Amino acid sequence: RDAALTEWLHDDRGKGLDLIGPSAMRLSLLLLGPRRSALVWTFHHALLDGRSSAIVLEEALDGYDAQLEVASGAAVKHKAEPPSFRRHVEAVNGADTSGARQFFIEQFAGWERPDDSSGLSSFHLGRGSGHGHQELEFRLSADWFASAERRAAETRSTVGSILLAGWAVLLSRWADSDDVVFGAVRAGRHAVPDAARMVGCLISTVPLRLRVPPEATVDDLLRSVGIPTRLAAGYAPG
Repeated sequence: RDAALTEWLHDDRGKGLDLIGPSAMRLSLLLLGPRRSALVWTFHHALLDGRSSAIVLEEALDGYDAQLEVASGAAVKHKAEPPSFRRHVEAVNGADTSGARQFFIEQFAGWERPDDSSGLSSFHLGRGSGHGHQELEFRLSADWFASAERRAAETRSTVGSILLAGWAVLLSRWADSDDVVFGAVRAGRHAVPDAARMVGCLISTVPLRLRVPPEATVDDLLRSVGIPTRLAAGYAPG
């Protein structure tokens, strides 16, 4: 059964979603046995980010609990409606971007794209045309995460900074360059005061430029990640 469910999920993802149609999501109820079922919620990432999907699931479960309370005669506790996503869109569209534009112009002055002889030019995961993408999943153990948290505390950084530093080293090796650029995802929940409970796709990606000299230590890399990350975050939409 688990193998069949995995295959079904793979096929469902391959179908994609019709963004022109009435809905960019679908719900599928799968009967897996006499007392076992699965409700699969498929939605486009342009509709919801990770935090928003968790909020929607929480609201759905709250609604289910409320139905049980009504059936038992208990009083139902109503939660406040989440703020409108429109407020976030209006705040981002109305923001002054002149400071951000100047900041990134200065940040990327002198940066040169890796030439065709670098490892990145031949690193393609797709088929046929040489373009495409592939998802690679790695599960980090609890011990690794605990060790990373200790290291982050010692260096006054974060686990996220450790992961970004590792990614910078990987890109540096592939591109054969000590000056790399990549995107870092930000939550984007600062444009309006109560965006923490907002439902929508609020995330944004900001470009980071990091130097990875061969002689750099782990502490050097974590410091080099932290400063530009904090600066760039200040100019991220939302």
